[in-house]
Amino acid sequence: MKIDTKMDLDGVKALFNRLRKAGEDLTPVMKRIGETVKTSVVRNFLEGGRPEKWTPLSPKTLKKKRNKGRVLMEETHLMNSVSWKATARSVEVGTNKVYAAIHQFGGEAGRKSKRVTIPARPYLLVQDEDIAEIRASITAHIMAAEKGGR
Repeated sequence: MKIDTKMDLDGVKALFNRLRKAGEDLTPVMKRIGETVKTSVVRNFLEGGRPEKWTPLSPKTLKKKRNKGRVLMEETHLMNSVSWKATARSVEVGTNKVYAAIHQFGGEAGRKSKRVTIPARPYLLVQDEDIAEIRASITAHIMAAEKGGR
């Protein structure tokens, strides 16, 4: 007994082509990732640090503030400056504020005669729940390509 089989691989080739094309331009998924991270960073500000709370303001600084001691929230310029930029291969999340790094990493600031030490208050953090959402965005991008859409 002789058995002949014939397989039409056109559908498989089309699938690989769609997946390859989806992998070449990741802009849609990078945009979703950028928005996920930005939303999380804003939440870091609103909650005063996550997963750990930021160092509270010093009593001296508190006297000058009108916002009842909410850290990095006096005028919300830093929080509102957080943005993202997506490309086909990456996404950058950050801020254009010159004072952003001192708040992220901490350090000394001010003039020689009046130096202050600012504690690190890392606001540009990706949280564990963000990783799950990012993974879901990537999976959705791949599944859309598998189904023939984007």
